[in-house]
Amino acid sequence: MYFVKFATVADIKKEYRKLCMVNHPDRGGDVEVMKVVNVEYHIALKNVHGTQSVDDNGQSHTYYYNEATEDALMEKIGALLSLQMEGVDVALVGIWIWVDGETMNYRKELKELKLRWHSGRKKWYFQTSNKRTKYKKNFSFNQMAQTYGYKQFEKDDKLSLV
Repeated sequence: MYFVKFATVADIKKEYRKLCMVNHPDRGGDVEVMKVVNVEYHIALKNVHGTQSVDDNGQSHTYYYNEATEDALMEKIGALLSLQMEGVDVALVGIWIWVDGETMNYRKELKELKLRWHSGRKKWYFQTSNKRTKYKKNFSFNQMAQTYGYKQFEKDDKLSLV
């Protein structure tokens, strides 16, 4: 019902974020509506499992649906945003969460949330698994964002799953 007209992963995720902003209980929405949105979100993502997209550089990417990964990312983003950190940016790049800005005062909280410090990029990051990925070590952060997709979250966004 909510995601029928969307055929790409990017469009589904964009619509999900919009629906969360309106329907999430932390923002005055209804718990039951949010549960339906969550179920339909996962169904929509399952339906696009294995689809390919082409980025701005002409590189092809295949989307592989993983419910545990999707849930872990939304839960972690929700936890980070609930900290209401001033001067700190939270972004999703591919399936990695990156945190930067004025993070010095929040080191303890970031470590408690299992984020790690990336000394080369001077940012905190979270990945859902410890296995090595195909990210090229010589990629700049901007290249990664352009290649794998980038979404920055605002501190008043509440996107944790119900």
